[in-house]
Amino acid sequence: MALSYFLLYYLPLQHCLFYGADLILQKDGERIVVQAKRYKNNVGIRAVQEVIPAIAYYKADCAWVVTNSYLTKQAERLAEANDVVVIDRDELIKWL
Repeated sequence: MALSYFLLYYLPLQHCLFYGADLILQKDGERIVVQAKRYKNNVGIRAVQEVIPAIAYYKADCAWVVTNSYLTKQAERLAEANDVVVIDRDELIKWL
């Protein structure tokens, strides 16, 4: 997966607390909401829970959780069940 999307919106902290997306990417009519986490420890289920409703709110086609770390098993299962794409440390390194 190559990162070749345009940044449509960067959402300030007070905005993303209510609607679950830190970034909105768009390319060729496809819109992606992104929950970005920079953690030393694994990212928990809350990140996935927050981004799921952002799909409907921002009329997105899909959601990503991007982290410099990894997700907990519970977060991975919830992401998989809701078709949320996980970009963890390993995938992020491939992009760089």
